[in-house]
Amino acid sequence: LHREGVAADRLQCVGSLYATALRACATTTDDAEGALRQPGAGTSAFDPNRPFGLIGLRGSDGKQLARRIDAFAGELKGGLPMLWLVDPATAETVRLAALESRLERQGIAVLPQPAFGEALELLRGATVVLADAASPLAEQASLVALPVLELAADGSNAEQVVHAIHDLIAHPAARDAQP
Repeated sequence: LHREGVAADRLQCVGSLYATALRACATTTDDAEGALRQPGAGTSAFDPNRPFGLIGLRGSDGKQLARRIDAFAGELKGGLPMLWLVDPATAETVRLAALESRLERQGIAVLPQPAFGEALELLRGATVVLADAASPLAEQASLVALPVLELAADGSNAEQVVHAIHDLIAHPAARDAQP
């Protein structure tokens, strides 16, 4: 801008508008239970008042997605209830790969991506987010200081991810102390 002739005193750095808006919305949204009452949500046994994690994985390859989530769930062994927020394409992949009943047995509830305010409330109540790098949920979680763990495309780091989740459950004060 200097080369364009804009004086330095005419510039102001304001940070991330998206982060500012997200933080403002996070303090004015409804409770997480609204998101769990969506039609078609397999979350009837899910309690948002107890520790839980959110999953923001995406995928269009049913076999790869199944291997990835099985590696994770096999390590987690039901240790933390998980709520998987799925976009329409991932929901279709889950349906076509017939993963619903397997996920339910593994303590993973599937929920169609809720509205923005409801998703924020779920983020505020969650202990951790499991996502891939392309997930918008990962960015939203990091903006509200929620730990984000990335599961490798082949699930090969599932053991390390679950170990980190157990640490977060065992030491919740460390998570709450994050800036």
